[in-house]
Amino acid sequence: MSGAPTNLAEVTPTIASLTDAELRRAFDSGSLSRGKVYAHAGRVSVRSVDPDGDAASGEVRGTDPQVYSTTVQLRETKAGGTHVVATCSCPVGYGCKHAVALIVAVRSSIDAAPDDDLE
Repeated sequence: MSGAPTNLAEVTPTIASLTDAELRRAFDSGSLSRGKVYAHAGRVSVRSVDPDGDAASGEVRGTDPQVYSTTVQLRETKAGGTHVVATCSCPVGYGCKHAVALIVAVRSSIDAAPDDDLE
């Protein structure tokens, strides 16, 4: 799939800097592993990334020909941490493998965060 912004390095410092530990807190292990596979298989089309880097949207091709619209937003918690809000048009609806795939695709596009152990 295509259509990613041409220079993600300039517009995604927040999503791109999500650590694997933050992803593990936000998503279950099954969604993490499947989302990573989807991203590395080229199933993600990043449609937009907010200029502040705290939101992204895209489309992720599922296991069948269905394409799901996915949005990820980052919110700062009162404790100063990051809360990931992820919605999707898939039957799960939120916090799914498609949202993980979108995050991994954004991170991979600019090589900002180490992809250390989500396999």
